[in-house]
Amino acid sequence: MNVNPNKLDDDVKYSSATHWSYGLGGFFTNFINVAMGVRLIFFYENILLLEIVLIGIALIILGFWNMINDPLMGYFSDKTYRFTERWGRRFPWFVPSAILCCITYIFVFAVPFRDQLGMFLWLVIISCIYELFYTTWNTNYVALFPEKFRSERERTKVGGRLTILSQLGVALGILIPPLLIISDKLETEVFKRMVRDRYSLFNGYFTGIRCTHCVS
Repeated sequence: MNVNPNKLDDDVKYSSATHWSYGLGGFFTNFINVAMGVRLIFFYENILLLEIVLIGIALIILGFWNMINDPLMGYFSDKTYRFTERWGRRFPWFVPSAILCCITYIFVFAVPFRDQLGMFLWLVIISCIYELFYTTWNTNYVALFPEKFRSERERTKVGGRLTILSQLGVALGILIPPLLIISDKLETEVFKRMVRDRYSLFNGYFTGIRCTHCVS
């Protein structure tokens, strides 16, 4: 969409398609996070047979890393760089991190080790890498909302669509995984992640193209 530079930011109106495309990001966020939250501990404890104490320690480490990387990515993504001057403030962070987030999501469940130490280290390292890419994507996605949609009326419209799609993402994140999984079959877990990430990759990329194009 081309925006008239003579118009005030509050007067800019985006199409309904742009509103819905931003809401797709909420669907993507909730779908992938709920699906992981529902299956992660079950997968490592019951299928890979990793000790639950080690899973707990790994998640504690991930929590501390999450506490650190969130403000760091917010700080770095708000700074101005040469590539942001050319491609916009959010787009260069948004699209690459969405792609890498989906790739690392698969590797969280594609574990190459079967010993306790190997599985534990894999869970810690890959989960932290995934969280880094997810934070990069989500930080710029959330920051895009006030930067792009300036008026209260438009924010209300977008917020309504975002809420609808986010709740749909939660519901499908709970319902769909069991349809693709045989609970005691390792290969169905990995297959499920690959199917979901093909969709999520398209979803994240499409949302980035639609919503970051005009934001600098």
